[in-house]
Amino acid sequence: MNLNISSSIKPVILEQNINSTNNHASSPPSTIIADTGATGHFVTIDAPHKNKQVANPSITVVLPNGDTLHSTHTVELTLPLLPRAACQAHIFENLASGSLISIGQLCDHGCTATFDKNQVTVSLDSTIVLKGSRSPSTKLWHLHVPPPSFPTANIVTKIQNLADRIAFFHAAMFSPSLSTFCDAIDAGHLTSWPDLTSAQVRQNPPTSIAMVKGHLDQERANIRSTKTKKLLPKTTCSEDLILGKIEDLDEVILGEPSALKSHFLYADCEQITGQISTDPTGRFLVPSHSGNSYILILYDFDSNFIHAEPMKNRTKEEMLRAFSQAVQLLKSRGLAPKLQKIGK
Repeated sequence: MNLNISSSIKPVILEQNINSTNNHASSPPSTIIADTGATGHFVTIDAPHKNKQVANPSITVVLPNGDTLHSTHTVELTLPLLPRAACQAHIFENLASGSLISIGQLCDHGCTATFDKNQVTVSLDSTIVLKGSRSPSTKLWHLHVPPPSFPTANIVTKIQNLADRIAFFHAAMFSPSLSTFCDAIDAGHLTSWPDLTSAQVRQNPPTSIAMVKGHLDQERANIRSTKTKKLLPKTTCSEDLILGKIEDLDEVILGEPSALKSHFLYADCEQITGQISTDPTGRFLVPSHSGNSYILILYDFDSNFIHAEPMKNRTKEEMLRAFSQAVQLLKSRGLAPKLQKIGK
């Protein structure tokens, strides 16, 4: 498909730009030439864009000197105030004139373009969506295109001072104890976090409720009672206890003193099944420092043990490596798996 650019001014400008590379440098990367003669948005790879796709089929533009250019990709210009159809563009890697934005394509989707001696404005529904100025060297109008905004995995928070910043970092680490947090900083595990030292943490300690409740060191009450226990024989009828014939049930112990137990440990060695269950997680939004984006979770029923093995991807080779490493850990502890359940 041939698209002939038939503006009365454009053939001269295009021919000059094809033979000279200096004019391309005069157009800043954040500006695009407003072209009333172009039948579509023809841009270079430097233009702000998204949704890049290989051109199929490619389009051909015939230049005034007879040469032709072929598009390589279709993209969507990052113009958030415009409808998507008005932002569809074609990439020409060898477009020497710089990126061209079609005024005709914008007007076809409800926009109004106004040119005067010094500037150009493009409005949609009485709202200015693009503005630009006229270049004193080329005498062309250049639209100022805003840079693309990239999505983030976390909510952007404005941090006012040092204490707020430390509290934010501490919460991002799931509110560990301050000693653990400082040890991790001193060990060099958080070097990618800007301006964070253990001295700053100690001077501005975060008072997180999650940290306080998650790291309680108090013992349960009444585990070391100072009251004298009443020893009853084993023949004491349980009905006497149920019917309330014996008072102070909290102070009663059935059995002989030698039979008293202070600690209970239960292990059913005859019921060892060798059963495990595995399930990989979904992809995390941000890869780890080592490049891992997934985790293989393994649960061993006999030891009630949960193991997490990081993975870079979910290919069969990487999942086999993570599974083999987790099983080897169990075998080294005498827990050889016999039956595996795979999560859905």
